[in-house]
Amino acid sequence: MSTYAYIIPAILVFLSSILITALFFRNEDKKRQQEIRMKNSEQVLPLRLQAYERLVLLLERISLENLLIRIQHPGMSVKQLQVELLSSIRQEFDHNIAQQVYVSSELWTKITEAKELLVKEINTTVIELKPDAPAMELSKALLGGLHVTNDVKSTKYAIGLIKKELRLLF
Repeated sequence: MSTYAYIIPAILVFLSSILITALFFRNEDKKRQQEIRMKNSEQVLPLRLQAYERLVLLLERISLENLLIRIQHPGMSVKQLQVELLSSIRQEFDHNIAQQVYVSSELWTKITEAKELLVKEINTTVIELKPDAPAMELSKALLGGLHVTNDVKSTKYAIGLIKKELRLLF
């Protein structure tokens, strides 16, 4: 018997064992990665759900009707109400800014746009009024005009996007 009769089968067995071992380790690595993804998903999902809840709450809290009910009180001037409204919007937004890491860029953009539209509407309406006029005039102007329609549309649209993203999770 020649030496080749032993070498060729030995090489084939050796190469086969390397291939099988490599496939085994690749498969094990995929399993580990899948387990890590599952654990991360179990930890991240509650955080994402909480972020969606907080963003809905943000949008509800910065809607004109809710802001005016919460902030306006007797004796305020238009200027004072404007300052308080803008301050409240900014605080609510800043308090929830970290939630953007859990939602899509499109959703975060719409939430930001809703906030900016509201700020713009308040500032635009204030220009039409005397700064020392009673705050009730600003409230009436904001709620009585086109402004509330745009505010409702932008916040409701953003809330709709939140619900749409949530449906994709389940």
